[in-house]
Amino acid sequence: MSIQDELRKFHNAYPLQRAEIERKEFFYRYHSGGEITIVLFTGGIGKTELFWELFQSLSSEYSVLAFDYQEGYATCRELTDAVAALLFRLGADRNYLFGQSYGGLMAQVLAKNHPEAVEGLILTNTGTLAKDMDREGKEGMEALIRELQQITKVLRHVPLGLIKSALWPMVNKKLTGYSQGQKEYVAQFVRVLMEELPVSYVEHVCRLVLDLKNCWDHTPEDFLKYRGKVLLMLSEKDTTFNHTVKKALEDIMPEPVIRRDISGGHLAMLLETEGYERVITAFLSERG
Repeated sequence: MSIQDELRKFHNAYPLQRAEIERKEFFYRYHSGGEITIVLFTGGIGKTELFWELFQSLSSEYSVLAFDYQEGYATCRELTDAVAALLFRLGADRNYLFGQSYGGLMAQVLAKNHPEAVEGLILTNTGTLAKDMDREGKEGMEALIRELQQITKVLRHVPLGLIKSALWPMVNKKLTGYSQGQKEYVAQFVRVLMEELPVSYVEHVCRLVLDLKNCWDHTPEDFLKYRGKVLLMLSEKDTTFNHTVKKALEDIMPEPVIRRDISGGHLAMLLETEGYERVITAFLSERG
């Protein structure tokens, strides 16, 4: 089955739903299937489809919520406040936030500001917004910010078609060590998603991620509630966030469960869905 057919099947099984939050439309996909709700914060281009396989696999045991980083919410705080409000409306009481890459940072913003809406965190190949991070860690995070600032500037002057073509080499760099078949799968998947992206959405996601710098004030005290309820899945081959950033993430979380035996690098989640499902299910089962 082609990627297009798989995504069409996913869309039909979990259709878009609409809520109005703070007089703005919020579109989401939701499956009610268990006491625990797993809230998916995607990285990259901020599209729900990046998680389609994980969504489907987790839905056999859990409730699952996913959403795009929609344009009606201009800042990280606005978006995460809206997600917290949506969880309340859905009557979701036991919520674990799953965040990948930049999505992991978004999840931490929500966990800090809305502890009443969150039971725990599952973070993979991401960083931290710890305010006391050392110099090397801050420089690593700032380098990522500068890269996004450049992309945002380019968006104003270069046709989106050319930008989409240029983005593939950036993705391909993160696939070192994967088989040719795996690389071709990711290439097809990314291209299918990029085909329908308007420039306004790409620019919005870049600005939203850049806004994370306004949330760069996290302390260990912000996460004390989640003691023993944090799972960190950090691939040894992921170099997007440097080792100092990863260490700062481990230090800011209270007694996290850390798994480094995740096959692959930064994009492991796209290609190792079964492994992710097993680790997540085991972690949640131990916590009732």
